[in-house]
Amino acid sequence: MNDASLATHSTTVRASWRDKWPVFIALFGCIFLQRFGIPVGDLKVPLVVPVVGAVFFVLLIQNRAMVAERPAILYIFFCIYALFSAGLALASPPQGTMASVFSLGYLLLLYAFIVLRTRPTLGAIETLRIFRGFVVIVAACGILQFLAQFAGLHLFSFTGFVPERLLLEPAYNVVVPIWYGANVYKANGFFLLEPSFLSQFVAIALVVEFLYFGSAIRMGFFMLALLVAFSGTGFLILGFAVAVASILERRALGRVLLLLIVGGCVAALFGSLLAPEYIESVLRRTSELDSNQASGFLRFVSPYIMVMDATADPRSILGFGPGTAERFDSLGYEYGMNALTKILIEYGIPGFGLYVMLLLSSFHRADMRALSAIGFFWFIFGGGYHLTPAIIYTLAALLAWGPGTVFRDATPFARFAAPAGRYPAPQNTAR
Repeated sequence: MNDASLATHSTTVRASWRDKWPVFIALFGCIFLQRFGIPVGDLKVPLVVPVVGAVFFVLLIQNRAMVAERPAILYIFFCIYALFSAGLALASPPQGTMASVFSLGYLLLLYAFIVLRTRPTLGAIETLRIFRGFVVIVAACGILQFLAQFAGLHLFSFTGFVPERLLLEPAYNVVVPIWYGANVYKANGFFLLEPSFLSQFVAIALVVEFLYFGSAIRMGFFMLALLVAFSGTGFLILGFAVAVASILERRALGRVLLLLIVGGCVAALFGSLLAPEYIESVLRRTSELDSNQASGFLRFVSPYIMVMDATADPRSILGFGPGTAERFDSLGYEYGMNALTKILIEYGIPGFGLYVMLLLSSFHRADMRALSAIGFFWFIFGGGYHLTPAIIYTLAALLAWGPGTVFRDATPFARFAAPAGRYPAPQNTAR
């Protein structure tokens, strides 16, 4: 369904710029300013953090921001326990030498914003439309970027154009060959930090498209961008999304079938136009769980092996302290971390429980069940994102800051996916 028909069937007038700008600027920062940071001593704070801070500062001055009660209470309890756990770790050698006060402070700062809400809310469809529009731009950049390298034009990094002290690029895999030693590189969307970020943002946009809008052309466009990123996490998110939509939104099976048909056609066309080895590099990602040197193993298997080994120490009950999860060199093997395993190691079982409840109270929406579940999956399995503001604030914008209630201004399909009477009447509440 195109925007014209969406507007025809919408039950509300499109939002004004006064309502749009907070979510617009926040999502713009999350997507287009990912690579930029502000130097703070020897460290860099991602630019998106002060951007979001400035948005809510203005909203607070205008009396257009409010605190969501339940998330705020859980956030306060998490802060109290995190400070206790960190103090305990800092006072206990050798943990004290491993713990990072900056990691603790940065964690508490990042999550302070997810307990806030805009007033009045923008509405979910307008929020999703803004997100989709931004991802269309980076998807187009990724496709053009991938094709341009065959003409000898390589535009993958801001290094050389922007002072390195203002870039976060050195900490990320920005320029990645499609396989080791290849002279063809994965698309990263030019603005995004890594090819995996392009893959994941495009996958979420593809989910939004087939759940709430339904344009086959945009689905095919997003699928092509997903392919040129050559990253397995986007396909993993998409596979999970198909399963979740089939279970939670059973009347969406027609859209799921459309997605599979369009995606299959685009993949077949992509494969027929490129040399077989490029397709093999995509398929090769599916076997990464079998190799302990592959990124798939490090991301999806090694965190849990590490947790089992580390929790043999009784200190793990209360946590080893902030910033310690990556410093267990004594284990003797390389491992990765995701948001939940990192919090469990650093803040123990009580901190883990409070953190999960904070996320659920902030990002779970009964009227957007499928998108909420997919968002959680992205956050947990997409990478070590618990201190990645571009991901945290994108989820906050889609599921907390922007939406009032999705079916107040939904497309006919969205109402079809949630029959009348399934959910309570739309309410604008911060609880």
